[in-house]
Amino acid sequence: MTIDFNKPTLIAVPGVRIPASDHPLALVITLTPARAEELLRDMRHVTKLANHSSRIFKFCPFESQAAIMATADLPYQPQPEDFVVLPPDFRITESVPTHYVQADIFPWSVCWTACDQTESFIVSATEISAPLLQLIAKGEIIQPGTSKHTLTTRFTGTAVFLNLSKYREPLR
Repeated sequence: MTIDFNKPTLIAVPGVRIPASDHPLALVITLTPARAEELLRDMRHVTKLANHSSRIFKFCPFESQAAIMATADLPYQPQPEDFVVLPPDFRITESVPTHYVQADIFPWSVCWTACDQTESFIVSATEISAPLLQLIAKGEIIQPGTSKHTLTTRFTGTAVFLNLSKYREPLR
């Protein structure tokens, strides 16, 4: 992998549409190294808060560099519960007008939720874990077509909310 701190990485994540539809949608997220580092920093902060609370924390900032589009219009089709890296020259030619796109930042992962402009449906996207964001934050160029199943640095531990230190301590 080569390094380029100026090139964003385009990632397509399949979405679950509510209410359901026969036309699958995906969210295309543009992640720069700076944005990936910001998401990682927020993950660490959420993890720190979650370690000292009986609740699971998440941050939900708005995402300005995202679009909803038909999965069929993508050069690579993301599998369910996966993501796919798009070519750096990919251009969105047609997208669904959005009311908002929100990043849901949890300990060690982030997913996105979007609502169309008329608020007739919501799209909830598959999560992306910290190892992918770490590669992007380092400025590494990830080959188009890469998915979590082909990424060698993917997270393979237990459910992250069960891996917090507060759950390793004995109950009183």
